[in-house]
Amino acid sequence: MKILVTGGCGFIGHALCKKLLEEGHEVHIVDNHYIGKEAKIAPGAKFVGGDVRAMENISDKPYDWIYHLAAFSRVNLSYEEQNYTFSTNIDGTKSVLEYAKRNGCKVIFASSSSVHQSVSPYSTSKRIGEELCNFYRKGLGVNITIVRLYNVYGPGELVESHMAALIGKWKNQINNNIPLTYYNLGTQLKPFTHIDDVIGGLLKLIKTKEINLGGWEMGNTVSYSVHNVYEMFRNRFPNLQIEKKYKQLGEYSIGRRKDDEVIRLGWFPKDRLKEYINSL
Repeated sequence: MKILVTGGCGFIGHALCKKLLEEGHEVHIVDNHYIGKEAKIAPGAKFVGGDVRAMENISDKPYDWIYHLAAFSRVNLSYEEQNYTFSTNIDGTKSVLEYAKRNGCKVIFASSSSVHQSVSPYSTSKRIGEELCNFYRKGLGVNITIVRLYNVYGPGELVESHMAALIGKWKNQINNNIPLTYYNLGTQLKPFTHIDDVIGGLLKLIKTKEINLGGWEMGNTVSYSVHNVYEMFRNRFPNLQIEKKYKQLGEYSIGRRKDDEVIRLGWFPKDRLKEYINSL
């Protein structure tokens, strides 16, 4: 199949592109390299554009599927970058959906678990993105699947980028002998989900006949508090220092994925967090 991946040079996008290529698909990428020097193009993939908000500048192609992963994806930073967050996550999504409508492409929209609890520019933009998907699906007949991702981590995650998530950020702080940034009391629960499981789930979406109009919840069934994760890091790196800070804007706790509909896909993520941290 011919597949377009927006955000294909990021952590999840790069891993997805590599797997799609391994399975014999033709893969094209749209990415603006906003994450910086950690942006990577999977060998064998074709780079076709740099701005998801300007899909009209990309040659019309009959893609079988579009994985729309491109987004400004950090909750706390979205307060400082509100205009860019809304522009990328809302205008960019509309641009992708227009492209899909014009070319008859099926779309997988990567949303976020934050839509359930967090009130932030990021989560708001993702909710609006989902509503756009619902409109284009119900009102305009575009084939769209929504998938909500939960706290993805693992090999290849961003480390030095300003867009790095918790585990990648802590890896970078350890590499540079900087105290770990520890917010609030560390009690917020998160279902950390390994990149291999996420990619496996995303691949199932282009192979299944199962339908979920509400959106697939791709999160682990096992959750850890930020303090639990810190304890795993401290066991691996006994001389850790921490720098406690006040609660971050937009911080939220979500104990587990919202529902288990994803089981219908035959998707069963594994708890690999401690094993992963011990391998660092």
